[in-house]
Amino acid sequence: MSESSTINIQQSVAILIDGNNIELSLQSLVGRSDALINFDSLIPKLLQKRGLSRLIYFREGKSISNKLAERLLTQYHGSVVPCHKSADIPLTITATQIAPKVHTIIILSGDADYVELVSHLKREGVRVEIAAIEQTTSRHLIEVCDHFTAITQEDCFLANPRGNIRRTSSSSLPKPVRDKSSANNAASKSTPKPPSKSTTEKKKPVAKKEPAPKKRTAPKREAPKKAAAPKKDPAAKKINASEEAQKLRNQRTQKSQNTTSSNTNSKANTTNRKPAPQKPAAKNQPNKKTTSQKPLAKKQTTRQPAKRNTSPRRPRNN
Repeated sequence: MSESSTINIQQSVAILIDGNNIELSLQSLVGRSDALINFDSLIPKLLQKRGLSRLIYFREGKSISNKLAERLLTQYHGSVVPCHKSADIPLTITATQIAPKVHTIIILSGDADYVELVSHLKREGVRVEIAAIEQTTSRHLIEVCDHFTAITQEDCFLANPRGNIRRTSSSSLPKPVRDKSSANNAASKSTPKPPSKSTTEKKKPVAKKEPAPKKRTAPKREAPKKAAAPKKDPAAKKINASEEAQKLRNQRTQKSQNTTSSNTNSKANTTNRKPAPQKPAAKNQPNKKTTSQKPLAKKQTTRQPAKRNTSPRRPRNN
């Protein structure tokens, strides 16, 4: 006997939506610029009988429709948060603040910038799920999260289904890359070459231009030219150099002759001179000291004591 048992799931879930990322992904999927999220079908699909704790819609820019904010507030007690540039930083801060208060966080975005946030929340013990369009979601983000939910065309609606809304091409999806060489060859084949100028254009007669009247200008004053210095012949330089060398030689020979003649004259004078009469040497006077003899050392004189009177003294007469 088996009785049907009901399981009460008491998990609190917070849903954080990157509005710009999801809207662009939906528009590329559907092909229209008025495609929006259908919260009535998407939120029950994400919760799966779990309790909703928070729902926050982050959107870039200040021009946000009031209808969206009223609808989220009245049906899900949610809110819309305008962002200055992108929703990455505000969503990350809010996720880290809510993590201790909920069991599961569902992020609606396929951006690879949330990989670090998902790994951090998992280390904190929070279950992290990703919901996005599969074609525009990062593969690394799908591998890191605990569960991935694919958003399809059934989860969106058109704001103006009867209006003439231009269809958007899938520009956000990655395009196949072609080789540059093949692309250049295809472009060259498709575009025909322009005809040459020689065949299309005919030669036109060239009109002769009349010369423009010359302007009268004052005559320029020329600076007085300096008189050119007379050029010196190299032959004259050589002759002058040889003459100077000859003069120097003559001067040297004259000097040598003068020195030889002065020497001979001095020798003749010395031979003709008579010897000077020598003075007779004095008998008692000693010979003068020659320069070669050394000076005699002085005799050391010692004082002798005076001799005492040893003769007997005479008696005094009284």
